[in-house]
Amino acid sequence: GVKSLPSGLQYEILTESNSGATPDDNDAVRVHYAGTLLDGTFVESSMARGEAVRLNIGVALKGWQKALVHMKEGEKWRLFIPPELAYGEKGLQNKVPPQSTLIYELQLVEVIDRS
Repeated sequence: GVKSLPSGLQYEILTESNSGATPDDNDAVRVHYAGTLLDGTFVESSMARGEAVRLNIGVALKGWQKALVHMKEGEKWRLFIPPELAYGEKGLQNKVPPQSTLIYELQLVEVIDRS
């Protein structure tokens, strides 16, 4: 059930929605997420904190940007994000080594701003 986008992002739909808004590149959204490295090492999670995060799609991780504009409110996807759509050559502090593929569960809770 894993699908691919032209960008190289792969995803699996965990929870589907037939209704709800789909954001565009200029919208702000509220999302829940949980991320790991390929080996299962924890990276970060709003789900663990129990609080969805508000963000502007244009400043989100590139892999999230590619996914969110295809998702509807209420949907939850598992994303397989290649390094060039994640943190690339730099990595992220001591959490994500350079050139790491990431796995995120991303749930689009709400589209906040419609441009």
